[in-house]
Amino acid sequence: LRVGKVGWFRLVELVMMSRVIRLLSLPQWAREVQIVRRAVVKTGPMLQVPVFLAAQMMLLITALFTLAENMRHEGRDHHFDSFSKSFYWTSHFMIGEWPIVDFSHMGSQVCIFTCVFGMMVFSIPTNIIVESVEAELRAESQQRNAEEQKFEEARKSELRRRMRRYRQLGLLSKATEELTASATLAGNLRAQQDPVG
Repeated sequence: LRVGKVGWFRLVELVMMSRVIRLLSLPQWAREVQIVRRAVVKTGPMLQVPVFLAAQMMLLITALFTLAENMRHEGRDHHFDSFSKSFYWTSHFMIGEWPIVDFSHMGSQVCIFTCVFGMMVFSIPTNIIVESVEAELRAESQQRNAEEQKFEEARKSELRRRMRRYRQLGLLSKATEELTASATLAGNLRAQQDPVG
């Protein structure tokens, strides 16, 4: 960061941009944020080695791009004239985006290496996190289904208890009306949950 007015202005801009993270605290996204947070915490110990390898691969490829392209341009301004610029463009390359396509011969060899090995190593931590999030979603879905099943069992048990009580009191017609209303309500709930089926 340069000292002076421009450097401080950029720092203030960066801090102001980071405020967008506050969107994650909105109530609409609370469930999703919690699922991702739980998944990342669970995979934390498994991510140490893959993240280290991905970071090493990214730094290696950045250094290779800087070396290869500086040999071609010999001091003139270009996209890879410093390590920080190379790191910026390498971060694009590692996710499969190639906004720059003009490379030296040696730079094109680094591109091939990036495609074959770099993106593969860089995707390992991402895939671990995605798999963990999917597992969390499955677990939450199973828990929700179990709760719905428990609620349905409690409702049926209550209906049976009422039926026995109505039979004892000789109010069977009232029990029949209540059962019909309950069956209609259950059918409506199922239709709302699965409008296609």
